[in-house]
Amino acid sequence: MNDKMKLIENLIKAKKIYDKYLLNKDFLYVFKNKLNNKFEFFEMKCVRSNFLHLTGVETKIKALDFYKNLEKNRIPLSAINYKRNGTTKLKLQIFDRLPLLISTPVQVCFQDDFFYIKIRS
Repeated sequence: MNDKMKLIENLIKAKKIYDKYLLNKDFLYVFKNKLNNKFEFFEMKCVRSNFLHLTGVETKIKALDFYKNLEKNRIPLSAINYKRNGTTKLKLQIFDRLPLLISTPVQVCFQDDFFYIKIRS
């Protein structure tokens, strides 16, 4: 199978997961910051225009148009590419795990000036 056809196949699969578990939902994560001992929070809003970023696909198509076109099976192969840094494949590989962000305990971790979510298993 052509590499870009495989990319489209993975994008369709990822969109189904995103639509089923995350689309049009807001999630509020509340946690105690162990560095300053204060309670903090962040909100995750899942809208159609965020889907492209989560995939890591390189394209000139606008985010919302990308989502709508994928829904209609109208993404030209010439308009999409894997990012050279390898993040596209990495991001698409974890889409199966996205439902865990809302169904299992998660841990907020800090690294440098950023925080990330770690799924506890």
